[in-house]
Amino acid sequence: MFPNTYPLYFMNNQSSKASIDKIVEEKVRGLVLQMSGQRLPSERDLAEQLQISRPRLRTILASLRAEGLIEQKIGSGTYALSPDKTQLHRVAVLIDERLKLGSDPFVSYLFECLQDNLQSEGARCMIERVGAGGGPYRLEDGAITLGLAGQKIVDDLRPSDPPVVGLLMSPDMRPRRRASIFMLEDKQAGADAAEFLARRGCRRIVYVGRHDIPSSQDRWSGCQEFCAGAEIALSFVDSHLSYAAGLKLGLEWSLPETGEQTGVIVTNDWLAVGFRAGLRQHSSRDSESLMIVSFDGLPIVADKALDIHSLAIPIQAMARDAVAELRNLGSSPISVGRLVRYPLAWFSDNTSAPATGDGAEIGAA
Repeated sequence: MFPNTYPLYFMNNQSSKASIDKIVEEKVRGLVLQMSGQRLPSERDLAEQLQISRPRLRTILASLRAEGLIEQKIGSGTYALSPDKTQLHRVAVLIDERLKLGSDPFVSYLFECLQDNLQSEGARCMIERVGAGGGPYRLEDGAITLGLAGQKIVDDLRPSDPPVVGLLMSPDMRPRRRASIFMLEDKQAGADAAEFLARRGCRRIVYVGRHDIPSSQDRWSGCQEFCAGAEIALSFVDSHLSYAAGLKLGLEWSLPETGEQTGVIVTNDWLAVGFRAGLRQHSSRDSESLMIVSFDGLPIVADKALDIHSLAIPIQAMARDAVAELRNLGSSPISVGRLVRYPLAWFSDNTSAPATGDGAEIGAA
C-alpha cells in the first residue's frame, strides 16, 4: 500500500497551494464582476478581506488587467470593467447626409475600411444618415461619425451615453468624456503642397477648393502662409469637389500666355482627376505641363499618366484606429477622449503607399 499511497499523498500536498491560489483568484474575479463599473476597495483593504498578501493580490490584479476586466488609474484607484463592454457587438456609423457616399471615392473607401475593421472585431455595422441638426439616431454599443454633422452628436453626448469617435470634423472640435476626435494635419499639408510646387519653379499657384469645407479651408490657409513668405502669387478658384466639376473646370481653364510656370493645388484627388481630363481636351501642349498637386492618396492617382502628385491620407490607419479607440473608450466608465492628429504624406513614386507610413500623431486632449 505504501508505494501506492505515497505518490497520491505527495501529489495532493503539492497541488494544495495551487488549488488555494485558484480559489482566491476566482474570489477576486467574482468580486470584480459584481462591482462592474465601480471602484474596487483599496489594495490594503482587499488583501485583508481576502486574507492574502499584497504581492499575491498584485499578481492576481495584473492577470485581470491583462484580461481587460479591470483598469488601474494612478491617483484614482482600480475600477472593475464589464466584460461585455470590452467587445463591440453593434456599432453605429453615422454619416453626414451631405457626404456623397456613392460618388466620392475618398468617403467610400474610408467607409469600406471602417466596415472591414468592424467585421474583424465581430461587430455589426448599423448605418444611418444624419443631418446637420442632429435628429433621431442610435449610438448602439458605440458610434463612429463621418462629417460635420458628427459635431452636434459629440456636443450632445451625455456621460452615460455609449462612446463616440468623430472623423472629418472642423479643426476647432475638441474631445469630450467618452468621445475622441480624429483629425488631419490639413494646414500643414497645404503648406507642403505649395512648397512642392515652389521647389519645382512655380511662381504662380492657383488653389481650387471651397471655403465652407473645413479641410479645404485649412489647406488653403497653409498654402497662403507659405506663399506669403516665399513671395509667390496665389489665387483661389471656388469649385464643387466632384469629378464632374473638375472636368468642367479643366475644359474652361485659360492657359497662361506667358512662359511663367504655374502650379495648381486641388482640394481632393477625384476633383483633380476630372480637372486633368478636362485640360487634356485643350490642343496646347501647355495643358500637359501644368503641375497639379492634390490630397487623399487614392489608388487612382497612382497612374503616372495622370501626372498628379498627391498627399496621402492614412485612410486604413484611421479606420483601424477609430475602431480600436471606440473599443478602448467603451471599456471604462471613466474613459476620456483624445484628440488624434494624422499627418499627410507624399505618395512614393506615385504608388499607393504613403512614403512615410501611416502612423498617427497624438495630440493632448
